Amino acid sequence: MIYIFLCTRTPVLDVDGQPMLGGDAQEKMGAVHDAFECQPLVEQAIGLAQHDRTIQYRKEGVYELTLERRLLPHIDERIIKLDQANSELGLIADDAYFNCVVGERLLPSGSVRFSPALDGLSLADFPEGATFGNGVTCGTAFRWGNDLVYLSIVVLSDAAALAVEATPATYEVLRQIMET
Repeated sequence: MIYIFLCTRTPVLDVDGQPMLGGDAQEKMGAVHDAFECQPLVEQAIGLAQHDRTIQYRKEGVYELTLERRLLPHIDERIIKLDQANSELGLIADDAYFNCVVGERLLPSGSVRFSPALDGLSLADFPEGATFGNGVTCGTAFRWGNDLVYLSIVVLSDAAALAVEATPATYEVLRQIMET
């Protein structure tokens, strides 16, 4: 299940007044939520976030991906064989591959719950193909009408989502972590 919250902390703007993205902005600001800060809090208080790389939450639903490990196009197989033979290097082999999506299927689940602070926002407001990732994402810029808002998104495992939906107090704990 996906939970979408209003990120109440203001991001850092660059010299052109555009939001800075990534670690640079977070280092300068220090106050913006970041996933490394929030995810352990969420998992300690609520339960496990969704971490399975083969599960992808999108506007259109939840998809199970079929991944295939492939060699990066600019890497020569001979370099990997040499690297594997030389135990001192040993790092190239893992970095030489990427996971390529070779198939997907729609799963019969995938609810979304919006924070009361986002009254009026719905999945229809998101562009086609919008993805929500896995785990915890903080401070994602999103154009809502004429406004630029910042969202924090939590994708929980089914068991953790059941716990959140079972009692309003549990949802409030999650909301407090993500919106304050």
